[in-house]
Amino acid sequence: METWSFRENSNHIHRIVYTMTRDLHLTTTWCQQLHSYKVVQSVADVSTGEFVRWFRTAPTLSLQRPAIVVKIDGDTGDIICKTIHRFPKYFKINFIEQAVFRKCSDEELFVMRAYDYT
Repeated sequence: METWSFRENSNHIHRIVYTMTRDLHLTTTWCQQLHSYKVVQSVADVSTGEFVRWFRTAPTLSLQRPAIVVKIDGDTGDIICKTIHRFPKYFKINFIEQAVFRKCSDEELFVMRAYDYT
């Protein structure tokens, strides 16, 4: 897994979101919500118990609420998740077709911010 600085990670997320939306105001709003998340480069970067967010593309493009990873199927690229609100439900995210972001731990954020000063 590649180690980026906090600034590089933020810029990478901004490029991905702007490519999907082509709307600077919406991109800024969603990037603020993703400030402590990291782009998932491969299914191996995600582990069970982590929080993830992703973009739903149909019927309209929208950033989804955080969900907990329950199971990972590396063969098909599917991530099985569970919602964390009052009535939990299970669903599948296809990693290959969607942009997925995972919540960084406090230690990862500390290291990423330290890279900004080196």
